[in-house]
Amino acid sequence: MGTRLSRRVAIITGGAQGLGLGIAERFATEGAVVVIADIHDTTAAAALGGHGVRVNAIGPGYIESQMTAGVRADESLARSVRDATVLGRFGVPQDIGDVAVFLASDESAYVTGQVIYVDGGWLLHRNPAADRMQQATVAALPMTRLPAE
Repeated sequence: MGTRLSRRVAIITGGAQGLGLGIAERFATEGAVVVIADIHDTTAAAALGGHGVRVNAIGPGYIESQMTAGVRADESLARSVRDATVLGRFGVPQDIGDVAVFLASDESAYVTGQVIYVDGGWLLHRNPAADRMQQATVAALPMTRLPAE
């Protein structure tokens, strides 16, 4: 690996394919820390893993922010969101920050190509496929019958 760009950080949008991927690969070979923002994270993870670049994304749920202020201001909408979120609350910016720090740290050294959803269980609760999978799993569990008294 080169050192020409050591101690430099490159943020590449669209870095999972095409021109963006080529730029990300070149920066990585020159020693830069590469940050990629793209919807095709698994492609970028496969292409850049050999350069020691980990590519992950955070999928935020309903987070207390300016973007959700209108929803939170309407108690009926806010209640709907809380009811449809397994943990029963809006997230806070620190929830996202904590995951971002984890992904940037050595603690996630073996994590790449992943989207970590920080949504309080919103997708789990709202995902019909997950509901069917959970129902099938429960149905397949061996049932133990208690002896009749």
